[in-house]
Amino acid sequence: MNGFFSRLLIVLLPIMVSSPALAQVQVDIDQETASRSANRIEIRGLSVNDIAYLYSAYCIKDGGLFVTGWSIPVNYGDSTWNASGIVTQIEVLPGRKIEAKFVDARQAQLKAQGNTKYEVEMPKEEYNKLVREKVSSFFNGGFLDSSPMCDEILKANPMQKPDLFAVDSLNGFKKLSELLKSVEKMPDLVGPLKKK
Repeated sequence: MNGFFSRLLIVLLPIMVSSPALAQVQVDIDQETASRSANRIEIRGLSVNDIAYLYSAYCIKDGGLFVTGWSIPVNYGDSTWNASGIVTQIEVLPGRKIEAKFVDARQAQLKAQGNTKYEVEMPKEEYNKLVREKVSSFFNGGFLDSSPMCDEILKANPMQKPDLFAVDSLNGFKKLSELLKSVEKMPDLVGPLKKK
């Protein structure tokens, strides 16, 4: 048995040692250039007053809410699936800021596809519940991001330009506590957040 493993190691060792040095293709473009070549618009490619929709792109830095510049908006106009739940509608403001609000994803999709007659609204209780869940998710990290902290996301994506867009308001509010109060069921604050 030992002879078999010795021969296997002799065969595999040169492959294992030399594999990293075999790369011949040089990465000489950034992610923004790659996205532009595929006609994928990123938040940083939008103009002031442009409106777009995002599913999950938030991070936290210095007690504030941000969106990474490389976040890619949802393309509802060309979508073939039925959207559900809520989505963040953003409007780009001057100074790398955005104004955000949660909207019914299905209505946003139908509007983007030119259907302006769709008037069925999501029940208020369902909308409120989804907003509370979304706010809670800000502290868990995103689907692709393992941390909700912007600095960690930037460190984990070294090929990205470190650009962040500050969320100036969310559903018209400047504080998450105010947003939660607006959608009911605001728990009493406890621990270090409790104000006396």
